[in-house]
Amino acid sequence: MSVLVRCMSADGVELVAERRNGSRSGAVLLLHGGGQTRHTWSSVSAELTNDGWTTLAADLRGHGESGRGSYAPEAFVADVAMWAELVADAGPLVVVGASLGGLISLVAVGEALVPASGLVLVDVTPRLEPAGVERVLDFMRADPNGFADLEQAADAVALYRGRTRSDRDVSGLTRYLRLGDDQRWRWHWDPDLLNVASSTVGDRHHQLLAAARKLTVPVLVVRGADSDVVGDDGVDELLLACPTARVASVETAGHLVASDDADAFAGIIRSFVTEQLSKSV
Repeated sequence: MSVLVRCMSADGVELVAERRNGSRSGAVLLLHGGGQTRHTWSSVSAELTNDGWTTLAADLRGHGESGRGSYAPEAFVADVAMWAELVADAGPLVVVGASLGGLISLVAVGEALVPASGLVLVDVTPRLEPAGVERVLDFMRADPNGFADLEQAADAVALYRGRTRSDRDVSGLTRYLRLGDDQRWRWHWDPDLLNVASSTVGDRHHQLLAAARKLTVPVLVVRGADSDVVGDDGVDELLLACPTARVASVETAGHLVASDDADAFAGIIRSFVTEQLSKSV
């Protein structure tokens, strides 16, 4: 069973997260990518809890049910520290961050703002491929007037992923979109995020690399083999900067690793989490 947890950030933004309590000593903080919500982690969170770990899947500020506010990188990082405190009672912590969530997790853990026993970076490194980042931003900029129905939204996602949509059940998308007064569906995130997205992702390479050099905990990079966001140069640079890091590649996935091959992704995450939390107790 899961419960919603609400707290107020240091700068007055209401933050929402979903907690599932496990039976063992150990917790996993799950941070989604830009334009997503906490529901990205639903299946992974359930499996981790079945393994006995407590999970907290957060809506980043400006996403899902969390409020709007400053989108400066420092504000996102401060939120991570606050969420970590919410599961401090559950034991040692592993932080899992995808894309934007991974970048802020890297800084939060690398700068020792969050005490963690392990860090998972999902298809993100300090150095990103500009073309892949721009394609993500293009997807987020598209359709500002929303969609007439969920089918249109599902087609847009399939186009970005470069895959044929085989599942005709689109009801799951209601977790990522909201229905406006004009009866059109829009993504459940604040469009103002795009005003700072490029600087958050593209112009902070040196800060992110410096944070990576400070990491002392085990780090796992879960990379989509078909990703256009993370390249070989970015992976090699991270491995050189952080001797505690290793890489796992999901051969059938692109940037959206968790959804492109959910089973393979969940297996990798569960193995790493169990490895780190079991030896931390």
